[in-house]
Order: sequence, then C-alpha cells, then structure tokens
Amino acid sequence: MGSVPDHQARVPAQWSARPLAAFDMNGGEAAFIQPTHDCETLDAGLKIALVLEGDLIVRVDEGAPARLNGASLCLFVGREPWRLDHEYAAGRSLRYVTLNLDASLLEAEALDSGAALAAAAEDGPVSAFRSSPPSSIAAIGEQILSCPMQGAARTLYLGGKGLELTAMALDHFVRGEARAGATSLGAAELRRVVVAREMLDAAPGRAPSLSELARGAGLNVRKLTAGFRALYGMSVAEYLRERRMVEAWRSLSSGACDVTRAAEDAGYALPHFSAAFLRRFGVLPSAMRSRSSI
Repeated sequence: MGSVPDHQARVPAQWSARPLAAFDMNGGEAAFIQPTHDCETLDAGLKIALVLEGDLIVRVDEGAPARLNGASLCLFVGREPWRLDHEYAAGRSLRYVTLNLDASLLEAEALDSGAALAAAAEDGPVSAFRSSPPSSIAAIGEQILSCPMQGAARTLYLGGKGLELTAMALDHFVRGEARAGATSLGAAELRRVVVAREMLDAAPGRAPSLSELARGAGLNVRKLTAGFRALYGMSVAEYLRERRMVEAWRSLSSGACDVTRAAEDAGYALPHFSAAFLRRFGVLPSAMRSRSSI
C-alpha cells in the first residue's frame, strides 16, 4: 500500500503526495488481474494504513502474515528501517490511504501522547496495531480520496486531513476506544454517501428528493443524513443549497446567465435569491453580473 505497481493494476487511479515536510501520503484504488506481490522498505517512523475496501495480506519484516479483509486501520511504529510486504489475490480490489511519518515527528509528539504505544515500543523494532476503523476515521479517508481541490488548495487540504487522520488514529489506538458503535456507518456505507454527493454535484439544479437520493445511493434516509453530516458537516439540504449558490456565482461571474435565470437554477424566488447571495458572498448578484459584462 505504498505504491502498487501499475502494470499489475487494472485501474491505476493512484497518487502520491507530500503535502507537509513531515509525511508522505498515498491513496487511490486498484484492481488486480493476477496475484500480485510488492514490498516497501521504510525508514524509522510511523505508518498509518487506512483500507476502506480491500482484501490483502501484509507481512512485517518477513514475519507472520496478517490478512486485512474489508475496512481496516493499521498503525506501524518502526524504530529502525523495516520492510512491509503486501500480497493481493487475483480479482481483488483495493481502496486506501496511507501516511508515512518521519521519525522526527514521533520523537516530538506521537509516542509521547500515550503510555500504551510507548509501552508497545519496547517489544521489538516494529510495533503493529490493527482494528476496524471507526466511522469518523473512515470519513477522513473518504474526504481525502474525494478531495475536489487542485494545486495549492489541494496541498493544504491534504496536509490538514493528514494531520487529522494521524491524530485520530493515534488517539484511537492509545485509548483503545471502540468508536464504531452499532449505529455508526461502515466504510461501504460512507462510500455510498460519497456517491450521493456526486449525484448532487452532477446536476445541482435537478436534484432528486431526499428519499430518491437515498434510494439511488443504496441507503435509507437516516443513514444518508447521518453520513452527510459525518463527511461534510452539513445536511443534504444545506450542501445542495451551498452547491447551487456556488454554481450561481460561477454563472453570474462568467456572464453565462442573468440574475433571474441564476435565481431559478438555484431554486429561489428573485428577492430571496438576492438576499441569500448577498449573505453568502457579500455582494448582490446584480452587481456580480454587471462586473462580468465590463
């Protein structure tokens, strides 16, 4: 899960980034046509592997194999250079996010954060911790993989999410909390929430009803609503309203339509649209349209 060989993968939708000096980030998805093996040699430091979907075998320093089947969260603490092998069976697929953090970060912050990891650090050159990811951590993985930003904004976003994922993974293993309660969404359900958001993004002006959206994504309304709040911090209606206002901004600023049409596309009566636009962007839509015609 460092970087899967592309010639073995049927869907090479994978990427690597170094959003902050302290860590590398890898992520994406792959599907394996034939049995595949790869390995990575890592420096001392901390590795977090969040598998959102997948089935693979991992082996630390050629030790006993461990199977990761389904959503999994792994934390490896290496106190010297070490090796991690991955084995994928034919026909398997993988969706994942990994972080490799420098040892300097461990010395500064991470291992000081809890007695449990500090104690585990005494049992060999590499300590490995594994559990099912709580929905809050799986949500961060989905947010990283679905990041819509580009350029410097994407770098900042991935850096922030990487630090958030590190803090929550450490906290999860240090505390040993079982945060994935019976009412929490699993990784597969969170993926369906992302699908629902993509449906809204594809046609914000022709969005289905909440029940239709939930049905189209394969969820019930309650889970869709809970998942939206977990992933995006807002309700479906709030997300759609924001999405439509952004579209209105783009249309008016580019001169693609007039204010009346922008209000209709956003689902507002004209007076209410002007007030909502002013609250959101600090400028009246008529003024925005006038600027575009200059």
